[in-house]
Amino acid sequence: MKRRLHEAYEGMHVGRFGFVVLIDRIEELGKGKIIDGAGMIQFSVRFLAVVMRPFKNEVLEATVESVHEVCPSIHLCYIND
Repeated sequence: MKRRLHEAYEGMHVGRFGFVVLIDRIEELGKGKIIDGAGMIQFSVRFLAVVMRPFKNEVLEATVESVHEVCPSIHLCYIND
């Protein structure tokens, strides 16, 4: 389950929460519900995550990794080592 959370959310923008940097741990995992005809199980999951939500008009330093027709792909460095 934790692997699926990492794949689905880390590095993604999630609405009002901002960018998910890291999934820390699963707090609560509900009972699975079988979805008819899909061969899937749906879970209610509560987890802790580290998120980054930039302020409006905040300037962030980033490196452009690639440019596609739709949008550029960039790399943000969150912490200076």
